[in-house]
Amino acid sequence: MTEVSGLLEQITTAQAAAQTALESGDVDAWMEVTRRLRRLERERDRAWERAAAKTGAVAPLPPRSSRDQARAVLTELGVPASLNQIGAWHYAQYGEEVPYKALSSLRHDERSSYRRTPGGRPWYVVPALAADTLAPVRGLLALSDWPPTDRVVGPLTHRTAHLRITIVAADAVLAHGQEVPVALDRLLWRFAASLPGAHRDHLDPQTARDSAQAELEQIEPTDRKEREQAAGRLDQLVGEQALFGAQLKVIDGGKSRAGRRG
Repeated sequence: MTEVSGLLEQITTAQAAAQTALESGDVDAWMEVTRRLRRLERERDRAWERAAAKTGAVAPLPPRSSRDQARAVLTELGVPASLNQIGAWHYAQYGEEVPYKALSSLRHDERSSYRRTPGGRPWYVVPALAADTLAPVRGLLALSDWPPTDRVVGPLTHRTAHLRITIVAADAVLAHGQEVPVALDRLLWRFAASLPGAHRDHLDPQTARDSAQAELEQIEPTDRKEREQAAGRLDQLVGEQALFGAQLKVIDGGKSRAGRRG
């Protein structure tokens, strides 16, 4: 069996597992399988390029748009992420730079596309929404086809998201074995540095993962409860505001609140 054939077989198996997890409502299993699927797809693309090079073909696969790049990263991380986090993760995993300017204009481009043809796309890159106001959180992106609970950000969400990214990064490092890309190793340290007992000179990815998981288990129940309450209010919004957030209105001497018109 060739390298590509083996990867294609693994991809087919992972796709079936992801569909099974989705149909059974097991979100955690779906996220885990999806991350593995994305990794297999990257390995398949690289194997195709190597195979093409052996035949004399020199043209690489066409580059993905910044929109597709952002979706790939957000899907792998499974939590709202900043522009810098998206760019750093994509470089660490794919070895490709994502133009910051393209990422920074992405939210505006997605909103414009929605306004031209509402619902014309199966998914959009959207802003994460503040749990208290349901207004867009500046510089923090999510995906429209995520559950509402995963698109809102409460007081603890920044920390729980940080811990989840640390876990994903540790899993990626562990999956590479002894040949860990330098960018990925640096990215893990960047996120693990805030964990108790973290030391750059001897950062163990499994220890970092366990430490992040232990802290996550302590604070995630409270965070999830706050986000679920906000998601209930988000479900009441319709149209553009349901995806891109409620507009803030100034009332009562300068205090702001979220508008609720659809």
